[in-house]
Order: sequence, then C-alpha cells, then structure tokens
Amino acid sequence: MKTLADASRLLNGKVSGKGDGFFDRVSIDSRTISNGSNLLFIALNGKQHNGHKYIQDAYDKGVRCFIVSKNLSMPNALFLKVEDTLEALQKLARNHRESWSKPSIGITGSNGKTTVKEWLSYCLSKTKKIHRSPRSYNSQIGVPISLLEGDDSADYHIIEAGISEPGEMICLEKMIQPEIGLFLNIGDAHMKFFDDKQHLANEKALLFSNCETIIHKADNSLILKGLEQANFTGDHITWGESDRAYLKIHSSLRLQQQRLVVVEVNEEKIELLFPFPDEASEQNLFAVITLLFYLGLNKNAIQSAINKLNPVSMRMEIIEGIGNRSIISDVYSNDLQSFRTALNELRWLRGSRTKKAVILSDMVQSGMKDQDLYPKAFEMMRNLGVDQWIGVGNCISQFAHLSDLPYQCYESTSDLLNSFDPDSLEATTILIKGARSFELEKVVKRLQEQSHNTVLEVNIDHLIHNINYYKRKIGGQAKMMAMVKAFGYGAGSAQLANTLAYHQIDYLGVAYPDEGVALRNQGISIPVMVMNVPRDAARTCLEYDLQPVVHSVHQLDALIEEWKKLKAKMIPSIHLELDTGMHRLGFKKKDLNTLLSRWKGTAKNLQVESIFS
Repeated sequence: MKTLADASRLLNGKVSGKGDGFFDRVSIDSRTISNGSNLLFIALNGKQHNGHKYIQDAYDKGVRCFIVSKNLSMPNALFLKVEDTLEALQKLARNHRESWSKPSIGITGSNGKTTVKEWLSYCLSKTKKIHRSPRSYNSQIGVPISLLEGDDSADYHIIEAGISEPGEMICLEKMIQPEIGLFLNIGDAHMKFFDDKQHLANEKALLFSNCETIIHKADNSLILKGLEQANFTGDHITWGESDRAYLKIHSSLRLQQQRLVVVEVNEEKIELLFPFPDEASEQNLFAVITLLFYLGLNKNAIQSAINKLNPVSMRMEIIEGIGNRSIISDVYSNDLQSFRTALNELRWLRGSRTKKAVILSDMVQSGMKDQDLYPKAFEMMRNLGVDQWIGVGNCISQFAHLSDLPYQCYESTSDLLNSFDPDSLEATTILIKGARSFELEKVVKRLQEQSHNTVLEVNIDHLIHNINYYKRKIGGQAKMMAMVKAFGYGAGSAQLANTLAYHQIDYLGVAYPDEGVALRNQGISIPVMVMNVPRDAARTCLEYDLQPVVHSVHQLDALIEEWKKLKAKMIPSIHLELDTGMHRLGFKKKDLNTLLSRWKGTAKNLQVESIFS
C-alpha cells in the first residue's frame, strides 16, 4: 500500500478529510512515534484498551493518516473508517506478504519459537538477507506488525506464530503463508482453551496447511496427526534417531559446557560441537541445523555459525548501570531490522523525557551499500530521539560525519575501553548494539553496576502472559493496578513500569512520593497511586500528578490546607482507605460522619478515584 486510497479499496472503507494519504510505515502505538511523517496509525480496539484515545498524541507527533472505526476529523488529516481495525491491520499485512517473491519460513510450537527464529536468522545472515519478526511478535497483532516491516529485498522471511485459543492459527496462516515450516514441539504451555495436547497440535498444524516443506522431529505422533488433520501434503524433513530421519542422530555427549553430537545427513556422518549443554538448547539446535542442511549449507559453514550463538534469553538484557543509568545490552547481531527493534526498546523503556545514547558497532546488511546503510541508521537514531552516539569500527567511523547528532568514534572495542569515560555519556539510558565479533559485552561490563551475586531474573514474556490471564478473568469493566513499590521489589521499577504501561495496565502503585517522582522522570504517564503521603509531599503530588491515598481526617485536612496555600487550579485525585478490621490504617466507622461533613465543605472539590480497605 502507498496511499490511504489504495488501502480503502482493499478494506472496503470510507476515506474522509484532506491530505495526500501517502504512508510507508505503520504504527499501532503512539508512544513509539517520534516522527509521524508518512506514517499510518491504526487505532486498535480491544477488551482492555481503545486505540482511538491515542489519536491526538499521534497527530501531535506528525501523523496525518489514520485507520479508525468511528467518524473523526482533524485539520489536514485523512481518516479511513472500517468496521474492525484489527481485521484491517491483518488484511494490510496479508496484502503486503503477497507482494513478496522470496519464501517465508513459519515457526510454531509450544516452546523455543523465538530462540529457533533468532538462531536460524543469525546462521543464515552470513550469506543471505533476512527479515524476521522482532522479539516474540507472534500474536494476532504481532504477526501483522512483523510482516509489514518486511520487504521483497529479503531472501528469507522468518516469522513465528503463537496461539492461545482455537481458531487463531487460521488467521495467522492466511497472513504468513509459509513455504517452509518449522514445527518444534507440543508441550503443556498455553493449554487453557484446548481439550488436550492433540487438540493443541491440530490447531498449530493449521499454519502449514498450504506449506511445501515441513521440518519437525521424527516419529512425533502429536505433530504427525496434527499435520494429517491439517491436510498437509508436502515434504517431511525430520531429525531424530529414526533411520527414516533426514538428519539422523547417532550420538550426543555432554562435554562440560558443550555437547558433541554425531549426525548423518545424505549418508555422511558429521561431528558438530554445540555451544550449549542443556537438552532444550540441543533440541532447538537440531531444528536449526536440519533446516540449514536442507537449504544447502555445508558442515563447516554450520559449525562456524553455531559457534557464535548466544542464549536468546540473554540477547537483549536490561541492566542497571553506574550513575543511575539503565543499559540495554543487545550484542548478538547488528543489522537494520534488529537495530530498529532495539531502538524501539530504548524509546519505550525510559519514555521521551530522558536522555538516550547509543553505542553502535559496524553493521552488516546484505544487499545494501555502506554509503546507504549508515545514513539510514543515523536517521533511525534521530527519529527515535537519540541524543548522542558512539561508533565502534572502521566502517561506521568512515561515515560518521553524515550524522547530525553528537558522536564519538573508535576503531575497535579495545580503543573504546582504553579511552572511554562513562561520565561523558550524559544519558540515563544507553543502548549497546553490536555484532558478535566486536565483543561489546566488555563495554556492558564496564558500565554495569557491580552488585550482589544473587540474581533475580524476571521473564518479561511470562509477566505479559500473566497480565493477559488476569485481564481475561476480571473482564473489561474492572481496572487493574500493579504494585511497583520498592523499585519493583528490587527488579527495577522503570523497566517493569514501562512494560506494564505498554500492555495497558490502568494504574501503578508505589509506597512513597519519591518513587512516583522517579516513575514520572522515566516518562511514565499512566495514573500512579501513592500509599503513604505526608503533609509536606502535597506539592510533589501536584507537580508530578500523583494520586495520594488518604486514610485519616487529620491527613485529609492537612493535605487540603497545603493545596489551598499553593492555590492550585487542579487538585489531585485521591483514594480513600477504610479500616475494616485490620486496624493498621484507614478511616474507622466513627470517622465517617466527619469525613462526610468534609465533603460538604472543604473537600467538595476533591475527586475520589477509589475506596478500598
């Protein structure tokens, strides 16, 4: 699609407003928009959110093309009204996918989808241009966004697909249309809406209904029955101990932190050294190398590629650094697509109010000349609000003068480490993005805060899964608040808060006003409830739009008195805490008449957001 008029013919919608309607990018999240020029914003509606609330924000950032489901108008903007905006997004993605001449590789299974996608992408990127879905973008929304980021210049499009309910995979298959499939496994994850594992396998197999070739483990009855149910008639390329397997496994021996495997492909026995000892990684690697052999890579190329693989769970880490900085460490690969994904992470991790810096190594982009590649990367940094950057490598140093942002350049990582002063980075968030060969993890270590040996690992994917689980339980009417007091119980309030806000949590709760101030300084804009607000924090609540909990008549009178002194036009919303028997904090039964009298007098202008015990 190039114009909103083109989109209207595809979507059977009605266009209103003024403008040329040209777009070359699509967004569903106004927070990730820095430069809205030539961008199409689609206002998605769901049980827990309404994308139309963010149209003004997108418009203020320069967006002039919108797909909506209700009548709207703004000066010099075009609106395409459709019945269902999610369906419109998916139709756009399907239409875009059908413009590709190169094959897509669809990946599904209960576990390991993202790991296999990232490893396969890395191994193929040495000789091919790869487009892949970012992170775990495998849902009804994530898949179309992934597809719309690709173009026909890629040699392979690697897209993962995940489902949580029956019927969802049919929609994903229509968009992805994979020529090659990777069916990894069937486990106990996401079983809530399925009768049993076979039911889940049958639904997942629908991704491969029209696939030419399927890669899977040999003799897996769940997968085989699922493919039969899906009427799959293509070629089975399998791995396993079966004599019928394309990649036959002869032996697997653990060697401390590695694993030596002997496999047979096309009647040739081959020894490979896997860089991970655990069984889960081993199975994921068997899926990867089976496809690599099938696509024609030789054993030397495969061994060279897998030697440099990292655990994907560590691929993009968020780390607390020295000087109260946060570090996004993504030192596994460096191409334009993964750089764009990392920049988006940088943007929404800390919001738009804080300074941001990037440490970036030389980049690799198949089919693109350096004189075109680096200006594109510099433009992406500028558009996503980066304040300064540091380049590492000969190529990026050569083209650095084309950037209009403040920068420093070093020929090697060792040069950077020898002369780099962390205090020169006036940033609260630093993205460190580089190709594996540059070993930028050494820079991460230099900037990382040294702390205790005990580590609490928060799995963001599990956190999101839990949010969505509880949203389904409580329905669309009740709001949800997440407590992030004590800096997220030690897990990092900013990181958790941004993730929670991104997934439409309604409220955040903190213990003290300074914690709320810290969230506001990180760009968090959703409502924040403060549990303990002393009299002298009244001004702070006003300045930072924090909502105090009020638990006594004395506290209520003190806050009202302070707010009157400040002559504030807008008084914060408050929350009332009642004592229903625990006798810690809260208005007691004997206080209620006094509280009600305050509401007829001094407190009549206060807005009560909630009452709780």
